[in-house]
Amino acid sequence: MSVIDFTDKDYLRSPQQVLFELSQKGPILPVKIPKIGKAVLISGNDALIDLLKSPHRFTTDSKTVGKDAIFASAGIIPEFNPGNGSLFLKDGKDHRDIRQHLDQALRKSGLKSLRPNIALLADQLLETHTPAKRLAANQRDLVLQFAMPLPAMVMIELLGIPKDVAPNILKWAIQISFPSGILGNRHAQSARKHLYDYLKEFFSTPSLLPPESLGAKLLENKPAASADQNANIVDIAFFLILAGHATTSSLISLGCLTLLDHPAQLELLKQDWTRVPDVVEEILRFASPAQTTAPRYAKDTFDFHGHTFKRGDIAFGFLAASNMDPASNKNPLEFDITRDQNRQISFGAGAHFCGGAQLAHIIAEIALQRLFSKWPEMRLSSEAAGSLAWSKKFGVRNLNKMIVETQQSTSRF
Repeated sequence: MSVIDFTDKDYLRSPQQVLFELSQKGPILPVKIPKIGKAVLISGNDALIDLLKSPHRFTTDSKTVGKDAIFASAGIIPEFNPGNGSLFLKDGKDHRDIRQHLDQALRKSGLKSLRPNIALLADQLLETHTPAKRLAANQRDLVLQFAMPLPAMVMIELLGIPKDVAPNILKWAIQISFPSGILGNRHAQSARKHLYDYLKEFFSTPSLLPPESLGAKLLENKPAASADQNANIVDIAFFLILAGHATTSSLISLGCLTLLDHPAQLELLKQDWTRVPDVVEEILRFASPAQTTAPRYAKDTFDFHGHTFKRGDIAFGFLAASNMDPASNKNPLEFDITRDQNRQISFGAGAHFCGGAQLAHIIAEIALQRLFSKWPEMRLSSEAAGSLAWSKKFGVRNLNKMIVETQQSTSRF
């Protein structure tokens, strides 16, 4: 049994070789993970998709197999209250009903028409950029000052939350997704309560919601009511704000870092911005912000792709290793934005394919284009001590800090 620390900073900086080697050990990898204990990592497209399509064999609810959830002790992201709207903690019909309702609301809210608004939000963040504390005039913390706030700002606007409340929502979202300091976890818990309480109030007066907003669309044809008729909608909105925040933020910052690490590929992109959708696909494959799925627990004793599971055994879909498997992607250790076939599985598969994948893709495309257009000569800082800082939470590859040096372009779109 392998003992692997996926929170090691050297691994987080360049995980691809390790992931490639792990992918060659077969689709089932028993491991011992710090703070979690014994678990099974499942990689390889066939086995991974089989896992995601097996609610009859695996459950996301640990209580059904008599075990405590491992979120709190392991620090797994995302950490959600197990509310009715959390797709990570739903199986079967419950999952399908919530997912169908969410998909319909997202379609009706017109995601493609959001591009100009997302670009405007990105430009506002870049235009108002001022150096963070203790940084030089040409240095920026790309995570804190751009990648963290942008996805949350987009979701706030998409839901139709009033502008005067938006700063508080943004602050709470960042405290939850990126807790920092000694009191980080305490602040995150407080922020969860504040955010949830606000959303309950927000949805209690539907007439005040902009008609074309996602908030209004969520209230249309809503799922069967509980004791509180809007409880499911509040949970879904809570889930939406947080589910894609950390991962989309990381997609932006890791995308920037990966392109800076591969200057020839970055130059190809600058010469032809129509490549940016393919670039985001390759970043998802190569950088893998979501390293694993949420944990699943074996419901009974059964054989699965050559491994015998017992009731309560913990399994993770190993998305990052599957992305590095040469059986799925040719020459996986090469970052190639011209790749003909990209079988990245970072957004999951089947019923558990990420409902916000299209939105995350759009945000990342626009963010990278705006960043490298404003600062085409941007580079990772060699002077700022510790220019990169990584989250220590298992299951994700998140940057908490990325200090870059900028040089503004005189051209504009």
